[in-house]
Amino acid sequence: MNTARLTVRLPPAELGFAKGYAKEHGISLTALILRYFERLRQNETQDIPEEVMPIAGIIPENTSVRSEYATHIENKHK
Repeated sequence: MNTARLTVRLPPAELGFAKGYAKEHGISLTALILRYFERLRQNETQDIPEEVMPIAGIIPENTSVRSEYATHIENKHK
């Protein structure tokens, strides 16, 4: 696989977490980042069938229920 170098600047705590997570799971930090990108790519292409939407717990974006739910969650976790 062809690779390129990338510099990423993170807060020390976040970098420490990422390194610890990778070590606990026996993978490199590069592999962890690649897995994350793969997940992002899968979520972009993953379409949920219309029949599943009502039972999936997903609130459609074009409804007022979504904003009501968001307000409820914000108030709940204040």
